[in-house]
Amino acid sequence: MPSARPTLRDVALAAGVDVSTVSRVLRQTKDAATSAETSARIRDAADSLGYRPNLLARTLKTARSNSIGIVVPYLDHPMNQQLIAAVEDVARPLGQSVIIYHVDEGHKPVHTLQDLASYSQVDGMIIAARVIMEGELGPLQSLGCPYILINETAGAADAVAFDNRAATHLATDHLVGLGHRRIALFPGPLGRFNAERRREGFLAATERAGLRPQDAFVVGSPHGYREAADAMADFLAGEQGASAIIAATIPIALGVNAALIDAGLSVPKDLSLIVMHDGTLAEIARPSLTSIRFPIADLGRIAVEQLLRKIGGQSANLPQRLPPLGLVERQSTGPVPPGHPD
Repeated sequence: MPSARPTLRDVALAAGVDVSTVSRVLRQTKDAATSAETSARIRDAADSLGYRPNLLARTLKTARSNSIGIVVPYLDHPMNQQLIAAVEDVARPLGQSVIIYHVDEGHKPVHTLQDLASYSQVDGMIIAARVIMEGELGPLQSLGCPYILINETAGAADAVAFDNRAATHLATDHLVGLGHRRIALFPGPLGRFNAERRREGFLAATERAGLRPQDAFVVGSPHGYREAADAMADFLAGEQGASAIIAATIPIALGVNAALIDAGLSVPKDLSLIVMHDGTLAEIARPSLTSIRFPIADLGRIAVEQLLRKIGGQSANLPQRLPPLGLVERQSTGPVPPGHPD
Protein backbone atom coordinates (compact mmCIF):
# COMPACT_ATOMS: atom_id res chain seq x y z
CA MET A 1 0.00 0.00 0.00
CA PRO A 2 1.51 3.42 -0.94
CA SER A 3 2.51 5.72 1.87
CA ALA A 4 0.20 8.60 2.79
CA ARG A 5 0.81 11.95 1.17
CA PRO A 6 2.96 14.21 3.42
CA THR A 7 1.03 17.04 5.05
CA LEU A 8 1.88 20.47 6.42
CA ARG A 9 1.82 18.92 9.90
CA ASP A 10 4.49 16.38 8.84
CA VAL A 11 6.70 19.19 7.57
CA ALA A 12 6.14 21.16 10.78
CA LEU A 13 7.17 18.18 12.96
CA ALA A 14 10.28 17.56 10.85
CA ALA A 15 11.32 21.23 10.97
CA GLY A 16 10.44 21.73 14.64
CA VAL A 17 8.01 24.61 14.04
CA ASP A 18 4.26 25.12 14.09
CA VAL A 19 1.99 24.45 11.13
CA SER A 20 1.11 28.12 10.57
CA THR A 21 4.81 29.01 10.14
CA VAL A 22 5.24 26.25 7.56
CA SER A 23 2.17 27.48 5.69
CA ARG A 24 3.38 31.09 5.59
CA VAL A 25 6.89 30.17 4.44
CA LEU A 26 5.81 27.76 1.71
CA ARG A 27 3.15 30.15 0.43
CA GLN A 28 5.67 33.04 0.57
CA THR A 29 3.12 35.36 2.14
CA LYS A 30 4.12 38.90 3.01
CA ASP A 31 3.65 38.20 6.74
CA ALA A 32 6.14 35.31 6.68
CA ALA A 33 8.51 37.11 9.09
CA THR A 34 10.70 34.04 9.66
CA SER A 35 14.47 33.88 9.89
CA ALA A 36 16.40 32.72 6.87
CA GLU A 37 17.67 29.72 8.85
CA THR A 38 14.17 28.62 9.84
CA SER A 39 12.82 29.15 6.32
CA ALA A 40 15.65 27.06 4.88
CA ARG A 41 14.98 24.31 7.47
CA ILE A 42 11.29 24.25 6.51
CA ARG A 43 12.03 24.03 2.80
CA ASP A 44 14.61 21.28 3.37
CA ALA A 45 12.07 19.31 5.40
CA ALA A 46 9.42 19.75 2.71
CA ASP A 47 11.86 18.57 0.04
CA SER A 48 13.05 15.55 2.01
CA LEU A 49 9.45 14.47 2.71
CA GLY A 50 8.38 15.08 -0.87
CA TYR A 51 5.69 17.52 0.26
CA ARG A 52 3.55 19.08 -2.46
CA PRO A 53 0.74 21.57 -1.73
CA ASN A 54 -2.80 20.31 -2.14
CA LEU A 55 -3.99 22.78 -4.77
CA LEU A 56 -7.54 21.44 -4.76
CA ALA A 57 -7.87 22.00 -1.01
CA ARG A 58 -6.40 25.48 -1.34
CA THR A 59 -8.85 26.30 -4.13
CA LEU A 60 -11.82 25.15 -2.06
CA LYS A 61 -10.62 27.16 0.94
CA THR A 62 -9.83 30.39 -0.90
CA ALA A 63 -12.28 30.15 -3.84
CA ARG A 64 -9.24 30.76 -6.06
CA SER A 65 -7.15 28.38 -8.10
CA ASN A 66 -4.03 30.57 -8.08
CA SER A 67 -3.78 29.97 -11.80
CA ILE A 68 -4.17 32.28 -14.76
CA GLY A 69 -4.67 31.46 -18.41
CA ILE A 70 -2.87 32.96 -21.38
CA VAL A 71 -4.66 32.63 -24.71
CA VAL A 72 -2.53 32.76 -27.87
CA PRO A 73 -2.74 31.83 -31.54
CA TYR A 74 0.23 30.61 -33.59
CA LEU A 75 2.35 28.77 -31.04
CA ASP A 76 5.24 28.90 -33.51
CA HIS A 77 5.13 32.70 -33.56
CA PRO A 78 8.31 34.08 -31.88
CA MET A 79 6.50 36.92 -30.18
CA ASN A 80 3.92 34.60 -28.62
CA GLN A 81 6.71 32.39 -27.33
CA GLN A 82 8.45 35.41 -25.77
CA LEU A 83 5.18 36.65 -24.28
CA ILE A 84 4.42 33.29 -22.65
CA ALA A 85 7.91 33.20 -21.15
CA ALA A 86 7.55 36.78 -19.86
CA VAL A 87 4.19 36.02 -18.23
CA GLU A 88 5.55 32.87 -16.57
CA ASP A 89 8.63 34.72 -15.28
CA VAL A 90 6.38 37.18 -13.45
CA ALA A 91 3.53 34.88 -12.40
CA ARG A 92 5.45 31.99 -10.87
CA PRO A 93 7.25 33.96 -8.13
CA LEU A 94 3.82 35.35 -7.22
CA GLY A 95 2.48 31.83 -6.65
CA GLN A 96 0.48 31.72 -9.89
CA SER A 97 0.40 28.78 -12.27
CA VAL A 98 0.11 29.65 -15.96
CA ILE A 99 -2.11 27.59 -18.25
CA ILE A 100 -1.53 28.07 -21.97
CA TYR A 101 -4.53 27.98 -24.31
CA HIS A 102 -4.07 27.78 -28.06
CA VAL A 103 -6.88 29.03 -30.29
CA ASP A 104 -7.11 29.40 -34.04
CA GLU A 105 -9.58 30.39 -36.73
CA GLY A 106 -11.37 27.05 -36.38
CA HIS A 107 -12.63 27.81 -32.87
CA LYS A 108 -15.77 29.74 -32.00
CA PRO A 109 -13.85 32.38 -30.07
CA VAL A 110 -15.99 33.51 -27.16
CA HIS A 111 -17.64 30.14 -26.58
CA THR A 112 -14.19 28.56 -26.50
CA LEU A 113 -13.00 30.98 -23.82
CA GLN A 114 -16.13 30.54 -21.75
CA ASP A 115 -15.56 26.79 -21.76
CA LEU A 116 -11.91 27.25 -20.80
CA ALA A 117 -12.80 29.59 -17.95
CA SER A 118 -15.51 27.22 -16.68
CA TYR A 119 -13.75 23.87 -16.90
CA SER A 120 -10.21 24.95 -16.02
CA GLN A 121 -11.32 27.28 -13.20
CA VAL A 122 -8.62 29.86 -13.84
CA ASP A 123 -8.88 33.06 -11.82
CA GLY A 124 -8.33 35.25 -14.87
CA MET A 125 -7.10 35.33 -18.46
CA ILE A 126 -4.53 37.19 -20.51
CA ILE A 127 -5.87 37.16 -24.06
CA ALA A 128 -3.41 37.69 -26.89
CA ALA A 129 -5.45 36.09 -29.67
CA ARG A 130 -6.70 38.45 -32.35
CA VAL A 131 -9.29 35.88 -33.38
CA ILE A 132 -10.84 36.26 -29.94
CA MET A 133 -10.93 40.03 -29.88
CA GLU A 134 -12.02 41.11 -33.33
CA GLY A 135 -15.67 42.07 -32.97
CA GLU A 136 -16.14 39.94 -29.87
CA LEU A 137 -15.70 42.37 -26.98
CA GLY A 138 -19.36 42.39 -25.92
CA PRO A 139 -19.63 38.68 -25.10
CA LEU A 140 -16.31 38.81 -23.24
CA GLN A 141 -18.06 40.81 -20.54
CA SER A 142 -19.87 37.59 -19.54
CA LEU A 143 -16.70 35.50 -19.57
CA GLY A 144 -17.00 34.70 -15.87
CA CYS A 145 -13.48 35.78 -14.86
CA PRO A 146 -11.34 38.93 -15.14
CA TYR A 147 -9.28 39.35 -18.28
CA ILE A 148 -6.60 41.54 -19.80
CA LEU A 149 -6.19 42.02 -23.54
CA ILE A 150 -2.76 42.05 -25.16
CA ASN A 151 -2.61 44.47 -28.09
CA GLU A 152 -5.14 47.13 -28.85
CA THR A 153 -8.66 46.58 -30.05
CA ALA A 154 -11.29 49.19 -30.79
CA GLY A 155 -13.37 49.85 -27.68
CA ALA A 156 -11.13 47.85 -25.33
CA ALA A 157 -10.21 49.52 -22.05
CA ASP A 158 -8.50 46.64 -20.22
CA ALA A 159 -5.62 46.34 -22.67
CA VAL A 160 -1.85 46.67 -22.65
CA ALA A 161 -0.29 47.10 -26.07
CA PHE A 162 2.71 48.12 -28.10
CA ASP A 163 2.59 51.41 -29.96
CA ASN A 164 2.54 50.01 -33.49
CA ARG A 165 2.08 53.41 -35.07
CA ALA A 166 5.27 54.73 -33.45
CA ALA A 167 7.16 51.57 -34.43
CA THR A 168 6.18 51.96 -38.08
CA HIS A 169 7.34 55.59 -37.97
CA LEU A 170 10.71 54.41 -36.66
CA ALA A 171 11.09 51.75 -39.36
CA THR A 172 10.07 54.12 -42.15
CA ASP A 173 12.38 56.90 -40.98
CA HIS A 174 15.30 54.45 -40.95
CA LEU A 175 14.70 53.41 -44.55
CA VAL A 176 14.15 56.99 -45.73
CA GLY A 177 17.43 57.92 -44.04
CA LEU A 178 19.15 55.29 -46.18
CA GLY A 179 17.74 56.93 -49.31
CA HIS A 180 14.76 54.68 -50.02
CA ARG A 181 11.83 56.41 -51.70
CA ARG A 182 9.70 53.45 -52.76
CA ILE A 183 8.77 51.39 -49.71
CA ALA A 184 6.26 48.58 -49.12
CA LEU A 185 4.64 47.77 -45.78
CA PHE A 186 3.40 44.26 -44.95
CA PRO A 187 1.31 45.16 -41.86
CA GLY A 188 -0.48 41.85 -41.36
CA PRO A 189 -4.15 41.16 -42.15
CA LEU A 190 -5.73 44.40 -43.35
CA GLY A 191 -8.83 45.52 -41.48
CA ARG A 192 -7.55 44.35 -38.11
CA PHE A 193 -6.80 46.99 -35.54
CA ASN A 194 -3.02 46.65 -35.24
CA ALA A 195 -2.52 46.30 -38.99
CA GLU A 196 -4.47 49.51 -39.48
CA ARG A 197 -2.38 51.26 -36.83
CA ARG A 198 0.74 50.18 -38.71
CA ARG A 199 -0.72 51.42 -41.97
CA GLU A 200 -1.59 54.78 -40.40
CA GLY A 201 1.93 55.20 -39.03
CA PHE A 202 3.50 54.21 -42.32
CA LEU A 203 1.45 56.57 -44.48
CA ALA A 204 1.97 59.45 -42.04
CA ALA A 205 5.73 58.84 -42.00
CA THR A 206 6.02 58.60 -45.80
CA GLU A 207 3.98 61.77 -46.24
CA ARG A 208 6.15 63.62 -43.73
CA ALA A 209 9.26 62.42 -45.61
CA GLY A 210 7.89 63.77 -48.88
CA LEU A 211 7.34 60.41 -50.58
CA ARG A 212 4.73 60.30 -53.30
CA PRO A 213 1.53 58.41 -52.33
CA GLN A 214 2.01 56.02 -55.27
CA ASP A 215 5.43 55.04 -53.89
CA ALA A 216 4.08 53.89 -50.48
CA PHE A 217 2.70 50.38 -50.93
CA VAL A 218 0.59 48.51 -48.36
CA VAL A 219 0.33 44.73 -48.85
CA GLY A 220 -2.00 42.78 -46.59
CA SER A 221 -1.26 39.17 -45.68
CA PRO A 222 -1.87 36.69 -42.85
CA HIS A 223 0.90 36.27 -40.29
CA GLY A 224 2.01 32.83 -41.54
CA TYR A 225 5.33 32.25 -43.28
CA ARG A 226 3.83 30.68 -46.43
CA GLU A 227 1.05 33.24 -46.75
CA ALA A 228 3.56 36.10 -46.52
CA ALA A 229 5.76 34.43 -49.15
CA ASP A 230 2.76 34.15 -51.48
CA ALA A 231 1.84 37.80 -50.92
CA MET A 232 5.40 38.88 -51.67
CA ALA A 233 5.49 36.77 -54.84
CA ASP A 234 2.29 38.45 -56.01
CA PHE A 235 3.74 41.86 -55.17
CA LEU A 236 6.89 41.14 -57.18
CA ALA A 237 4.81 39.96 -60.12
CA GLY A 238 3.19 43.40 -60.21
CA GLU A 239 6.62 44.99 -60.81
CA GLN A 240 5.99 47.82 -58.34
CA GLY A 241 9.70 48.64 -58.03
CA ALA A 242 9.95 49.01 -54.25
CA SER A 243 13.50 49.08 -52.89
CA ALA A 244 12.61 48.32 -49.26
CA ILE A 245 10.10 46.26 -47.28
CA ILE A 246 8.77 46.71 -43.73
CA ALA A 247 7.35 43.49 -42.25
CA ALA A 248 5.08 43.50 -39.21
CA THR A 249 6.40 40.23 -37.74
CA ILE A 250 9.31 37.83 -38.02
CA PRO A 251 7.20 35.15 -39.78
CA ILE A 252 6.14 37.74 -42.38
CA ALA A 253 9.75 38.90 -42.80
CA LEU A 254 11.02 35.35 -43.30
CA GLY A 255 8.24 34.63 -45.79
CA VAL A 256 9.08 37.81 -47.70
CA ASN A 257 12.76 36.87 -47.77
CA ALA A 258 11.95 33.36 -49.03
CA ALA A 259 9.94 34.83 -51.92
CA LEU A 260 12.82 37.16 -52.78
CA ILE A 261 15.28 34.27 -52.85
CA ASP A 262 12.91 32.25 -55.06
CA ALA A 263 12.80 35.23 -57.43
CA GLY A 264 16.60 35.37 -57.63
CA LEU A 265 16.84 38.49 -55.47
CA SER A 266 18.82 39.03 -52.28
CA VAL A 267 18.65 41.19 -49.17
CA PRO A 268 19.99 43.88 -48.88
CA LYS A 269 21.64 43.90 -52.33
CA ASP A 270 18.36 44.18 -54.22
CA LEU A 271 15.90 45.17 -51.47
CA SER A 272 16.24 46.20 -47.85
CA LEU A 273 14.11 44.45 -45.23
CA ILE A 274 13.17 45.56 -41.72
CA VAL A 275 10.94 43.77 -39.21
CA MET A 276 8.85 45.35 -36.44
CA HIS A 277 9.78 42.77 -33.82
CA ASP A 278 13.12 41.60 -32.50
CA GLY A 279 14.15 38.17 -31.27
CA THR A 280 16.60 35.33 -31.65
CA LEU A 281 15.31 34.42 -35.12
CA ALA A 282 15.86 37.97 -36.32
CA GLU A 283 19.41 37.85 -34.99
CA ILE A 284 20.45 34.45 -36.38
CA ALA A 285 18.67 34.70 -39.76
CA ARG A 286 20.94 35.34 -42.72
CA PRO A 287 21.03 38.08 -43.48
CA SER A 288 20.32 39.08 -39.89
CA LEU A 289 17.25 41.29 -39.73
CA THR A 290 17.23 44.96 -38.82
CA SER A 291 14.49 45.11 -36.19
CA ILE A 292 12.36 47.30 -33.98
CA ARG A 293 12.72 46.29 -30.34
CA PHE A 294 9.67 46.21 -28.08
CA PRO A 295 9.64 45.76 -24.27
CA ILE A 296 8.09 42.27 -24.20
CA ALA A 297 9.21 41.67 -20.61
CA ASP A 298 7.36 44.82 -19.53
CA LEU A 299 4.30 43.74 -21.51
CA GLY A 300 4.17 40.43 -19.65
CA ARG A 301 4.81 42.05 -16.27
CA ILE A 302 2.10 44.68 -16.69
CA ALA A 303 -0.40 42.12 -17.95
CA VAL A 304 0.13 39.84 -14.94
CA GLU A 305 0.19 42.65 -12.38
CA GLN A 306 -2.96 44.30 -13.70
CA LEU A 307 -4.79 41.00 -14.02
CA LEU A 308 -4.00 40.16 -10.40
CA ARG A 309 -5.33 43.58 -9.41
CA LYS A 310 -8.59 42.79 -11.17
CA ILE A 311 -8.74 39.32 -9.60
CA GLY A 312 -8.28 40.97 -6.19
CA GLY A 313 -11.19 43.33 -6.82
CA GLN A 314 -9.10 46.41 -7.57
CA SER A 315 -9.33 48.62 -10.64
CA ALA A 316 -6.66 48.10 -13.27
CA ASN A 317 -4.34 50.88 -14.43
CA LEU A 318 -5.27 50.39 -18.06
CA PRO A 319 -5.16 50.90 -20.98
CA GLN A 320 -1.40 51.23 -21.41
CA ARG A 321 0.54 51.64 -24.66
CA LEU A 322 4.26 50.83 -24.61
CA PRO A 323 6.58 52.67 -27.02
CA PRO A 324 9.31 50.82 -28.95
CA LEU A 325 12.72 50.65 -27.30
CA GLY A 326 14.54 51.51 -30.49
CA LEU A 327 15.95 50.09 -33.69
CA VAL A 328 18.60 47.38 -33.97
CA GLU A 329 20.49 47.78 -37.24
CA ARG A 330 21.72 44.51 -38.74
CA GLN A 331 22.56 43.11 -42.18
CA SER A 332 19.17 43.33 -43.92
CA THR A 333 19.07 47.09 -44.56
CA GLY A 334 21.35 49.20 -46.69
CA PRO A 335 21.41 51.98 -49.28
CA VAL A 336 19.25 51.97 -52.39
CA PRO A 337 20.76 49.59 -54.98
CA PRO A 338 22.69 51.33 -57.80
CA GLY A 339 20.49 51.90 -60.81
CA HIS A 340 17.23 51.59 -58.88
CA PRO A 341 14.61 54.17 -59.95
CA ASP A 342 14.40 55.56 -56.38
